[in-house]
Amino acid sequence: MTTEKDPDPIDVHVGSRMQLRRTLLGMTQEQLAKAIGVSFQQVQKYERGLNRLSASRLFDVCQALGVSITYFFEDVPEDVLRGRKRNADVSDPEALGGKARRPSGDLMAKTESLELVRSYWHMPSSQREKVRALIDTLARASKV
Repeated sequence: MTTEKDPDPIDVHVGSRMQLRRTLLGMTQEQLAKAIGVSFQQVQKYERGLNRLSASRLFDVCQALGVSITYFFEDVPEDVLRGRKRNADVSDPEALGGKARRPSGDLMAKTESLELVRSYWHMPSSQREKVRALIDTLARASKV
């Protein structure tokens, strides 16, 4: 449970997703700050969850990072949902976006997808062909 002085766990989660996406793009805090019209110190505070993003600023961040707003709220761990003072009685974290939820929205905007694509393209082509065949086989098997 958080205290009044602690940052809200959702703000910390959103900030960490912001930092992850920025890093995946190879963008510096200074570059992001310039793109959204704030100081790099403000970006640091957003990324640590110390300052909350307004709706309009979150929209600007989405534009700068090329993601939808849902990107920041997907994969919210159950302990984050339970740790919020406002949601301490959450009985079904999946209903609020917990881990067990099925993927929805733009699958290529998800961190896991980006990491897989990046790793895939770093493999030699012969390995990529084998990985793709394996994934196709597993996908067909899961439909049965």
